[in-house]
Amino acid sequence: MALGGLASLILDKKFISVITGLGSLYHNRKITKYFLYFIYSLLINKSNQIWFVSKSDFSNSSKFLRIPRDKVKFIYGSGIDTRSLDISIKGKLELKKIIYSGRIREDKGILDFIKLASKMGGNTDFNFQVMGAFDTNNKNLIQTFMNSIKNNKFNYKNFEFNNLGSLKDSLILVMPSRHEGMPTIILESMANYVIPVATDLPVIIELISLGAIIYSYPPGDIKKLENIIKDIYNLTDAEKIKIMKKNQEIVKEYFDNRKLAEIQANFIQEAML
Repeated sequence: MALGGLASLILDKKFISVITGLGSLYHNRKITKYFLYFIYSLLINKSNQIWFVSKSDFSNSSKFLRIPRDKVKFIYGSGIDTRSLDISIKGKLELKKIIYSGRIREDKGILDFIKLASKMGGNTDFNFQVMGAFDTNNKNLIQTFMNSIKNNKFNYKNFEFNNLGSLKDSLILVMPSRHEGMPTIILESMANYVIPVATDLPVIIELISLGAIIYSYPPGDIKKLENIIKDIYNLTDAEKIKIMKKNQEIVKEYFDNRKLAEIQANFIQEAML
């Protein structure tokens, strides 16, 4: 948002600010944060519109920034291509894989997943996998992560061109992040018959209010997380199918990328008037 917005100001062009999550910037004390507060505040006030990917993200951003409410629009991110979604659950219920997909960083909650795999990874009924890429200089975290791989607590795969293959081959996705805008990985799991488990972030509560079935736990509560995993595996096939189908319906209703593109086009047309 910052570079494009500054360029628009210099060239005296209309522009829209899109806030897709505050990110780790707003969770540290570095002086850079205060400089960007100033830039963001300037751009927000000069924007023709301000888009948020969730109502909870708007509420959270309002704690840090003074946002003109009359300029605010809500658009649920970029959405999911629902035209190519699987409609068959055949084989899905037999899967035993639990996956983490995301950046390997402490604020993304990777330590929760490592601790979970360390407690349950020795059980042959559970197969843990991390798919992601390192985005940290935390040597202790990296060492802990590599030791867990060495001790066969989980398998590790780097991000691939098409990450959906590994996701589709899983029964459960765990997203233990400490802050998110509208998490695409949760939407992708819902769309592809993978049961989502996430920290009880405001955006997760918002998704649940739309009808999504997402198991949530307090960040760092590994015992609760472990019990959730066991509860999901103990569901009957009929109960798992009900969750999977309901979540895919929610994605089709609220997060289809063609519908969202139409909404975005209408917002842009309004902003340019």
